[in-house]
Amino acid sequence: MNKQKLKEYEDFLETVNISEFKEISSDFKVKMEPYIRKKIDAIQLCSDINPIIILYREINVGNYITFFDFYELYTSENKHKLEELRKNNDILLEKWEKGLKFRLYQTWCGFLTQYYFYLKLATLFKDIECSPELDAAGVDIKVTNSKGTIVKLCIAVDTKRGKHFSRKKQKNNITNRSKTIHIYYSLDIKERTSIQGHKYKDCRILSGGFRVPTDEYIQDIAERIEKEIF
Repeated sequence: MNKQKLKEYEDFLETVNISEFKEISSDFKVKMEPYIRKKIDAIQLCSDINPIIILYREINVGNYITFFDFYELYTSENKHKLEELRKNNDILLEKWEKGLKFRLYQTWCGFLTQYYFYLKLATLFKDIECSPELDAAGVDIKVTNSKGTIVKLCIAVDTKRGKHFSRKKQKNNITNRSKTIHIYYSLDIKERTSIQGHKYKDCRILSGGFRVPTDEYIQDIAERIEKEIF
């Protein structure tokens, strides 16, 4: 089942055309003030309007949602709360809409990558979980290794901003007899050395430009999970 689901998900990721989103990214980066970016980032830390909830809801029923469908769904379901938030922070509508679209695009991309990590690791571990509840607690994936040790994975892009936002999420991370592994993956086809000493790259590029972790990277993470013990 896990391998079949992984194949279906990989087929979906092959259809993601990253070039379609260049305008969303460049427009926001050029025009957005740090204040607006900070306020929009805070949306993902609000439990009642966290966009992760919708992404999990859709994927749990087998709906691999496109970005534009996700954007329309999220903004329509949270229209009044988002407008109230914009007005309370006195942000112009045009800047708010551009900033929100960019932030949701980042969230969508991050979720797609995180879920790929989950499905790949699910072929190697039986006791594995990811959910909006875990996300709210600052954890992306929870795994129990063969020694019975619970290992929490916190995944972020290997950038200053990615690490900063990951740390903000992890403020709610409760230890509860578990180990935590921080995974900072690179989108630059960065070469690493595994715990076994061999070289590998973080990610590979799919036909539409979306980047996913390589099998070697996943295997190295699995070996790190197995090494954890109380």
